[in-house]
Amino acid sequence: MATSSPKHSPLINGLIYILSFRWVKRIRFIPPHEREFYRRFSEIAESLVEASNLLIQLVEKGQASHDQIAHRIALVKQHGKTVRDAIKMLINEAQQPPFNRSDISTLTENAMKTIKAIDRAAQRFMQYRVESDETMRKFADDIQAACEAFRRAMKSLDKRAARRRIPAWISEIVQLENDSDVVYDRALSGRYANIMEDLGAATELMGTIKSTAPDSSNQAADTSLRIQTLESALSRQFKLTRHLALFVARLALYGILEDTLDYLRDAAETLGRMVENNA
Repeated sequence: MATSSPKHSPLINGLIYILSFRWVKRIRFIPPHEREFYRRFSEIAESLVEASNLLIQLVEKGQASHDQIAHRIALVKQHGKTVRDAIKMLINEAQQPPFNRSDISTLTENAMKTIKAIDRAAQRFMQYRVESDETMRKFADDIQAACEAFRRAMKSLDKRAARRRIPAWISEIVQLENDSDVVYDRALSGRYANIMEDLGAATELMGTIKSTAPDSSNQAADTSLRIQTLESALSRQFKLTRHLALFVARLALYGILEDTLDYLRDAAETLGRMVENNA
């Protein structure tokens, strides 16, 4: 007859478990070289968040602050390059990196492209000297939110239990990038409509000037009317020219800000592949 195992108190069972060293199997020991990878991953993610926070300041503050903020973004970019180069060195020196070498390289490059795009937007702000609008503020908010989600995901890489939350953060980034396409198209359509409205009004006024027959009975009144109409046409033409200049400047900025989210989405999708392949 089989003998049943003796029953012990919870305290004794706990001591038996500890002394049996079965708990060691549940712990994942991270080698020193892997720790350096994770430290650098966290570092470049922090640089992304810092750059996105500065972008928020750039669109919220006036032109007088643009140069100073742009300089700070340039410093973040320089630090990002240093971290990227350190990760490249780790990839080359490590016998067994924690993830696929190509994926690590792609992730790092796309993260760096995101920071560079933010820096490029700052340079364009200084170059064009335009005030931010609702579309730019929306882009900046979405970029900041996406960078924060990316930071949380990157900081979870060295914790297997926390990795389960990474797909949700990646989905958040993908959704923000999809939304940016709608924001871009809507802004482009609105700006184009304003230009066409000004163009139509200016053309109509110029047509009125050309088609109005001279009033020989009252030349003074006729001349005065023509001058007023011409002034209105020129005013419309000036407004049209200004809208065209702003359209070109803002279109360039919209494109750079949309590219920023595109690069970050690429980085996030690479991160998702890394986690999936190392589940």
